[in-house]
Amino acid sequence: MAGGYNVSTQDRKLFNDKVALDRDMKYDGNEKTGHSWRSMTLNYIISKAPECEEILRIVEAHEDVPATWMALAATGIVPPERLQRLAQDIWAHLNLCLTGAARRSFENAPRQEGFEAWRRVLKLVRMRGEVRRLELT
Repeated sequence: MAGGYNVSTQDRKLFNDKVALDRDMKYDGNEKTGHSWRSMTLNYIISKAPECEEILRIVEAHEDVPATWMALAATGIVPPERLQRLAQDIWAHLNLCLTGAARRSFENAPRQEGFEAWRRVLKLVRMRGEVRRLELT
C-alpha cells in the first residue's frame, strides 16, 4: 500500500519506461532500422505479455483493418478488460520510443490504442521495406 492506495497487479505498468527510453529501442522511421526495431520491440512485448504474440500477428496480417482493442475483442483471445489494458500499455511504451516519421504515424492513432498505433507504425516499416525490395528487383 503506497500513500493509502493499494497498488494491484492491474495498476502496475507492464513495460518499463527505462527500456522504452533506451537508445536501442528508439525508432525514427528509418528504413535501415525498421525491421530490427520491430523484431526487438515485438520480442520485448511478447516477453512481458505472451498473449500479445497472437494478437499482434492478427494486427499485422490485417494491416488495412483498424486494430482498436474493441475490434480485437471479437477474437476472444483474451478477455476484453485485459485487451484494453494491453492496448494502453503498448501505447504508453510506443509513446516513449518513437521519434521522427514513426512518431507522426503513432500520433495519428487514437490515444490508448496501442494495437492500432502498432499497426500504423508497422505500415511505415513495411512500406519502406517494400519500396526497397522493389528497387532491388
